[in-house]
Amino acid sequence: MLKLLAADTRAIDPVQGPIREKLGLVAQAVVDLQQARHMADYDIEAPLDSSDALLRVEQAIGAFYTWKEIKDADIAQDYLYSLLFKDRTF
Repeated sequence: MLKLLAADTRAIDPVQGPIREKLGLVAQAVVDLQQARHMADYDIEAPLDSSDALLRVEQAIGAFYTWKEIKDADIAQDYLYSLLFKDRTF
C-alpha cells in the first residue's frame, strides 16, 4: 500500500495526487514510529538518544497535523477501511 501511495499520480489526477502524497507521508510515519517503538522496547543494546526521541515526537505531531488535513478525503477513508477490514488470510 505504501508503494501505491508513493506513486506520482499528479499527472493522472491533479486533485487526488497531493492528498495521496500526504497520505503516504502519514502512512510512512506510522511505519517509522512503530519500528522505532519496537527498537526502543526490545533492542536493549540500542542507545537511547534524546535528539532522536524529539525527532520522533515531531514526526508524530506532523503526521497528526497532516492527517487532520486529509482525513475527510475519500482516499484517506478507503485507506483506513483497508487497514481495518483487509483480508489477512493466506
